[in-house]
Amino acid sequence: MKNTIIAIVTAIVAVMGSVLYINNQQPPLGANPGPEYYSLQSFLGGMVQGGELTTLTSSATTTFTAKQLCDSSVIKWNTTNVVGSTTFPTAATIINTCLSKNGAFKDIVLWNSGLATQTIAFTANTGNTIYIPEATGADKVIEGLNYARIRFVRTSGTTVVIFIDEELVQ
Repeated sequence: MKNTIIAIVTAIVAVMGSVLYINNQQPPLGANPGPEYYSLQSFLGGMVQGGELTTLTSSATTTFTAKQLCDSSVIKWNTTNVVGSTTFPTAATIINTCLSKNGAFKDIVLWNSGLATQTIAFTANTGNTIYIPEATGADKVIEGLNYARIRFVRTSGTTVVIFIDEELVQ
């Protein structure tokens, strides 16, 4: 009788221990039916993020499209004028194209691939605010041959904040 009670108690403890262990593990994920993930994701093999390389050649002015910004990872702009200027699309078109929720963001790299004397100046559009803390001063200009990291952040249903960080050629 005593051995039977010990065996039953041992079996109960073993079952309870295995239940506690299993409940503390991350559940394995199979196929996910949509673009939203609510579970912890582990990318053990690494992750590559990217999009298209868009090449632009224009003279004095251009306006980026929301599709170019949302689909591209790198925009290579060969300005053919001493000062090329670009206007970003309105916040509404960026929001409707790729930033569907507040807090969503998109990163791109802009490469001023023209001559060293050719610069790119930026202009905000309706609903956009530009922040550009760069080495040469907050002049909203990317000098020739430099790169800029640009982040578009949806902060409300009508506003996109644009952060531009210029990277200087050494």
